[in-house]
Amino acid sequence: MLDDILAAILVLAVPAYSLWRSIARRNLPPEPRLRTYFRGIGLAWMLSGLLATDWWMSGRSLASLGFDYPLSRAGLIGLAVAAVVISGGGFMVLSARSKPSSQLDDPATAMFPQTPTEERLFLVMVIVLGVAWEALYRGFLLYVLPARIGLPASVVVAAIAYGLAHGYKSVPQLSGSLVAAFLFTMGFALTGSLWWQIALHIGLPVIGLIAQRKQLESQP
Repeated sequence: MLDDILAAILVLAVPAYSLWRSIARRNLPPEPRLRTYFRGIGLAWMLSGLLATDWWMSGRSLASLGFDYPLSRAGLIGLAVAAVVISGGGFMVLSARSKPSSQLDDPATAMFPQTPTEERLFLVMVIVLGVAWEALYRGFLLYVLPARIGLPASVVVAAIAYGLAHGYKSVPQLSGSLVAAFLFTMGFALTGSLWWQIALHIGLPVIGLIAQRKQLESQP
Protein backbone atom coordinates (compact mmCIF):
# COMPACT_ATOMS: atom_id res chain seq x y z
CA MET A 1 0.00 0.00 0.00
CA LEU A 2 2.77 2.43 0.95
CA ASP A 3 4.54 1.49 -2.29
CA ASP A 4 1.54 2.70 -4.29
CA ILE A 5 1.15 5.90 -2.28
CA LEU A 6 4.80 6.87 -2.62
CA ALA A 7 4.87 5.95 -6.31
CA ALA A 8 1.78 8.12 -6.94
CA ILE A 9 3.40 11.04 -5.12
CA LEU A 10 6.60 10.74 -7.17
CA VAL A 11 4.99 10.12 -10.55
CA LEU A 12 2.00 12.44 -10.28
CA ALA A 13 2.01 14.84 -7.33
CA VAL A 14 5.60 16.10 -7.34
CA PRO A 15 5.78 16.74 -11.12
CA ALA A 16 2.33 18.39 -11.13
CA TYR A 17 3.25 20.65 -8.20
CA SER A 18 6.62 21.57 -9.72
CA LEU A 19 5.08 22.44 -13.09
CA TRP A 20 2.26 24.44 -11.52
CA ARG A 21 4.61 26.36 -9.24
CA SER A 22 7.20 27.15 -11.90
CA ILE A 23 4.58 28.37 -14.37
CA ALA A 24 2.70 30.38 -11.72
CA ARG A 25 5.92 32.17 -10.70
CA ARG A 26 7.16 32.98 -14.21
CA ASN A 27 6.29 36.68 -13.96
CA LEU A 28 7.14 37.04 -10.27
CA PRO A 29 10.48 38.12 -8.76
CA PRO A 30 12.91 35.25 -8.14
CA GLU A 31 12.40 33.46 -4.85
CA PRO A 32 15.15 34.04 -2.26
CA ARG A 33 17.79 31.36 -2.68
CA LEU A 34 17.77 30.31 0.99
CA ARG A 35 14.03 29.67 0.81
CA THR A 36 14.53 27.62 -2.35
CA TYR A 37 17.26 25.56 -0.67
CA PHE A 38 15.20 24.95 2.48
CA ARG A 39 12.16 23.92 0.43
CA GLY A 40 14.20 21.45 -1.61
CA ILE A 41 15.79 19.93 1.50
CA GLY A 42 12.44 19.70 3.30
CA LEU A 43 10.70 17.94 0.41
CA ALA A 44 13.58 15.50 -0.01
CA TRP A 45 13.60 14.67 3.72
CA MET A 46 9.83 14.14 3.79
CA LEU A 47 9.83 11.78 0.82
CA SER A 48 12.95 10.01 2.06
CA GLY A 49 11.19 9.43 5.38
CA LEU A 50 8.31 7.75 3.57
CA LEU A 51 10.76 5.65 1.58
CA ALA A 52 12.70 4.61 4.70
CA THR A 53 9.47 3.66 6.47
CA ASP A 54 8.28 1.67 3.46
CA TRP A 55 11.59 -0.16 3.11
CA TRP A 56 11.82 -0.95 6.82
CA MET A 57 8.22 -2.21 7.03
CA SER A 58 8.77 -4.37 3.95
CA GLY A 59 12.01 -5.87 5.31
CA ARG A 60 13.89 -5.05 2.11
CA SER A 61 17.65 -4.65 1.88
CA LEU A 62 19.49 -1.48 0.93
CA ALA A 63 21.08 -3.42 -1.92
CA SER A 64 17.64 -3.95 -3.47
CA LEU A 65 17.23 -0.17 -3.54
CA GLY A 66 20.50 0.27 -5.43
CA PHE A 67 22.93 0.71 -2.52
CA ASP A 68 24.89 -2.40 -3.41
CA TYR A 69 27.92 -3.37 -1.30
CA PRO A 70 30.34 -4.60 -2.33
CA LEU A 71 29.80 -2.89 -5.65
CA SER A 72 28.98 -5.02 -8.65
CA ARG A 73 31.21 -4.91 -11.71
CA ALA A 74 28.68 -2.68 -13.47
CA GLY A 75 28.58 -0.41 -10.43
CA LEU A 76 32.36 -0.11 -10.39
CA ILE A 77 32.39 0.76 -14.10
CA GLY A 78 29.74 3.40 -13.45
CA LEU A 79 31.76 4.83 -10.57
CA ALA A 80 34.83 5.01 -12.81
CA VAL A 81 32.81 6.84 -15.47
CA ALA A 82 31.51 9.27 -12.83
CA ALA A 83 35.06 9.93 -11.61
CA VAL A 84 36.21 10.71 -15.16
CA VAL A 85 33.25 13.03 -15.82
CA ILE A 86 33.62 14.90 -12.52
CA SER A 87 37.40 15.24 -12.72
CA GLY A 88 37.20 16.30 -16.37
CA GLY A 89 34.48 18.84 -15.64
CA GLY A 90 36.44 20.22 -12.70
CA PHE A 91 39.58 20.57 -14.80
CA MET A 92 37.69 22.39 -17.56
CA VAL A 93 36.16 24.82 -15.07
CA LEU A 94 39.42 25.56 -13.31
CA SER A 95 41.35 26.02 -16.53
CA ALA A 96 38.70 28.09 -18.35
CA ARG A 97 38.91 31.87 -18.55
CA SER A 98 36.24 33.89 -16.77
CA LYS A 99 33.21 35.05 -18.76
CA PRO A 100 31.95 38.62 -18.95
CA SER A 101 30.12 39.74 -15.82
CA SER A 102 26.81 40.08 -17.71
CA GLN A 103 26.65 36.31 -18.03
CA LEU A 104 26.40 35.99 -14.26
CA ASP A 105 22.78 37.10 -14.53
CA ASP A 106 21.89 34.14 -16.73
CA PRO A 107 18.77 32.42 -15.30
CA ALA A 108 20.60 29.11 -15.61
CA THR A 109 23.02 30.21 -12.87
CA ALA A 110 20.46 32.01 -10.68
CA MET A 111 20.19 29.05 -8.30
CA PHE A 112 23.84 29.20 -7.32
CA PRO A 113 24.70 30.88 -3.99
CA GLN A 114 26.09 34.37 -3.69
CA THR A 115 27.01 34.48 0.01
CA PRO A 116 28.87 32.13 2.41
CA THR A 117 25.61 31.27 4.19
CA GLU A 118 23.91 30.44 0.92
CA GLU A 119 26.91 28.42 -0.16
CA ARG A 120 26.85 26.25 2.97
CA LEU A 121 23.14 25.54 2.66
CA PHE A 122 23.51 24.91 -1.08
CA LEU A 123 26.09 22.20 -0.38
CA VAL A 124 23.79 20.58 2.18
CA MET A 125 20.95 20.67 -0.35
CA VAL A 126 23.11 19.15 -3.10
CA ILE A 127 24.10 16.22 -0.88
CA VAL A 128 20.56 15.61 0.41
CA LEU A 129 18.99 15.84 -3.04
CA GLY A 130 21.76 13.81 -4.63
CA VAL A 131 21.04 10.86 -2.36
CA ALA A 132 17.27 11.30 -2.01
CA TRP A 133 16.25 11.84 -5.62
CA GLU A 134 18.41 9.00 -6.88
CA ALA A 135 17.00 6.63 -4.28
CA LEU A 136 13.43 7.76 -4.94
CA TYR A 137 13.25 8.22 -8.72
CA ARG A 138 15.72 5.54 -9.69
CA GLY A 139 16.07 2.96 -6.92
CA PHE A 140 12.48 2.98 -5.63
CA LEU A 141 10.51 3.49 -8.85
CA LEU A 142 12.54 0.92 -10.78
CA TYR A 143 11.94 -1.52 -7.93
CA VAL A 144 8.15 -1.17 -7.65
CA LEU A 145 7.03 -0.23 -11.18
CA PRO A 146 8.46 -3.12 -13.28
CA ALA A 147 6.20 -5.65 -11.56
CA ARG A 148 3.22 -3.54 -12.59
CA ILE A 149 4.09 -2.18 -16.04
CA GLY A 150 7.38 -3.84 -17.06
CA LEU A 151 10.91 -2.45 -17.07
CA PRO A 152 10.87 -0.46 -20.38
CA ALA A 153 7.68 1.37 -19.44
CA SER A 154 9.02 1.91 -15.91
CA VAL A 155 12.12 3.62 -17.29
CA VAL A 156 9.95 5.92 -19.42
CA VAL A 157 7.55 6.77 -16.59
CA ALA A 158 10.30 7.35 -14.01
CA ALA A 159 12.34 9.50 -16.41
CA ILE A 160 9.41 11.67 -17.49
CA ALA A 161 8.28 12.13 -13.89
CA TYR A 162 11.76 13.13 -12.77
CA GLY A 163 12.24 15.49 -15.70
CA LEU A 164 8.91 17.20 -15.06
CA ALA A 165 9.69 17.41 -11.35
CA HIS A 166 12.33 20.02 -12.25
CA GLY A 167 9.53 22.36 -13.33
CA TYR A 168 9.24 24.44 -16.48
CA LYS A 169 11.33 27.51 -17.22
CA SER A 170 11.74 27.16 -20.98
CA VAL A 171 11.55 24.53 -23.71
CA PRO A 172 15.36 24.02 -23.74
CA GLN A 173 15.40 23.66 -19.92
CA LEU A 174 12.58 21.12 -19.93
CA SER A 175 14.10 19.20 -22.84
CA GLY A 176 17.45 19.08 -21.06
CA SER A 177 15.82 17.86 -17.85
CA LEU A 178 14.00 15.07 -19.71
CA VAL A 179 17.09 13.96 -21.63
CA ALA A 180 19.22 13.89 -18.47
CA ALA A 181 16.48 12.00 -16.63
CA PHE A 182 16.33 9.34 -19.35
CA LEU A 183 20.12 8.93 -19.32
CA PHE A 184 20.28 8.58 -15.54
CA THR A 185 17.30 6.23 -15.40
CA MET A 186 18.63 3.99 -18.17
CA GLY A 187 22.02 4.06 -16.46
CA PHE A 188 20.51 2.70 -13.28
CA ALA A 189 18.47 0.11 -15.16
CA LEU A 190 21.70 -1.17 -16.74
CA THR A 191 23.89 -1.17 -13.61
CA GLY A 192 21.50 -1.58 -10.68
CA SER A 193 23.81 0.66 -8.65
CA LEU A 194 23.08 4.15 -7.31
CA TRP A 195 26.55 5.04 -6.03
CA TRP A 196 27.92 6.39 -9.30
CA GLN A 197 24.72 8.28 -10.04
CA ILE A 198 24.79 9.88 -6.60
CA ALA A 199 28.40 10.88 -7.24
CA LEU A 200 27.37 12.58 -10.48
CA HIS A 201 24.29 14.15 -8.92
CA ILE A 202 26.46 15.74 -6.23
CA GLY A 203 29.62 16.33 -8.24
CA LEU A 204 28.13 18.23 -11.19
CA PRO A 205 26.40 20.95 -9.10
CA VAL A 206 29.59 21.32 -7.06
CA ILE A 207 31.48 21.94 -10.31
CA GLY A 208 28.85 24.55 -11.17
CA LEU A 209 29.39 26.15 -7.76
CA ILE A 210 33.14 26.29 -8.33
CA ALA A 211 32.54 27.95 -11.70
CA GLN A 212 30.17 30.46 -10.09
CA ARG A 213 32.66 31.27 -7.34
CA LYS A 214 35.42 31.70 -9.90
CA GLN A 215 33.25 34.15 -11.82
CA LEU A 216 32.42 36.16 -8.72
CA GLU A 217 36.05 36.33 -7.62
CA SER A 218 37.12 37.57 -11.06
CA GLN A 219 34.76 40.57 -10.98
CA PRO A 220 36.35 43.96 -10.20
